[in-house]
Amino acid sequence: MKKKLKEHFFQHKYGEGFTLEMKTTPGATDAIKQLMDNTFKLHRLEEEYAGRLIYKIPSNAVSVGQVFGVLEDQKAAGNLEEYAFSQTTLEQVFIEFAKQQEEHDQS
Repeated sequence: MKKKLKEHFFQHKYGEGFTLEMKTTPGATDAIKQLMDNTFKLHRLEEEYAGRLIYKIPSNAVSVGQVFGVLEDQKAAGNLEEYAFSQTTLEQVFIEFAKQQEEHDQS
């Protein structure tokens, strides 16, 4: 039980809300990035490669219904192949800690 409480504490304290991963259709990446800038003001682009975009979105910045509505509209319009929207996991929290430590060590 204590282990679960610690996991929940770290995930809640450092999880930063939601993670949105998207695979855009060829040529649609810039349009999706523009849509994100116009629709979700407090987002942060974490990674971009080969048509894949990974964003962090604070939980107090969006409603889940709004996000799914926008994503389904973009999928229907042919701009997204697939997407995943979820709470930031404990694994993602630790990966972020490792990245920060690596950046700190290199500076």
